[in-house]
Amino acid sequence: MMKWITLMLVMGLVAGKGLFGEGPILYCIERVENCVWMMEGWMEVYKRGDFPMLITTYEEFHDNPDNFFEKILNFYGIPLRQFRSVELPKNWKFNYRKGEKEEWRSALTLEQITRINDQIPDHFFEFFGWDRF
Repeated sequence: MMKWITLMLVMGLVAGKGLFGEGPILYCIERVENCVWMMEGWMEVYKRGDFPMLITTYEEFHDNPDNFFEKILNFYGIPLRQFRSVELPKNWKFNYRKGEKEEWRSALTLEQITRINDQIPDHFFEFFGWDRF
């Protein structure tokens, strides 16, 4: 869910809600329910098995990018030899995030985390193995 918060932060910036301070974060926190609604739909499709879906996480990507992409390629039946991994520079400055796992823990206040968690259904925490704090 915190990944969706990052997306919503960008949406907040695009919508002109400010570039600094709590403005963009507050804008996103107030709209977490929209992400929950969208994810609920996809989770229902996944559980019913209407069509094959692969669920991945940023943590998987962060921990082992090669395995992450191999998992995706295997899912789509793309031979690994058709994929070339590219090493990104460590000082890449084209992102608002640091790229750390669970970065939200240091970027958000306890009050903000609580407000977000209160909008996320318990079964999301169970399915994804998320901690509330």
